[in-house]
Amino acid sequence: YGVEIVEGAKRFDTVSFPACAAFMMGNEGTGMSPAQLSACDEFLYIPQYGGGTASLNVANATAVVLHQWMV
Repeated sequence: YGVEIVEGAKRFDTVSFPACAAFMMGNEGTGMSPAQLSACDEFLYIPQYGGGTASLNVANATAVVLHQWMV
C-alpha cells in the first residue's frame, strides 16, 4: 500500500488489511516519486480536517497506519 493523497486512494480506516502487507510512505514535502507510485498496488490516505496542515509528519502517519493494520 502506498500512503499518499492520489486519485482513487482509499481512506485508511475503511480498508481490511491482509495479515501480510507492505506500506510505502510519501515524503512529507514532495510525496512519492514516480518510481514509488508505480511500485504500489493500492493507495491509502489519512483524512485531515481544517486548512492548517497539508500533510502529517511521516513518522506520525506511519504510526497511524500501522496501528490501524494491527487492530
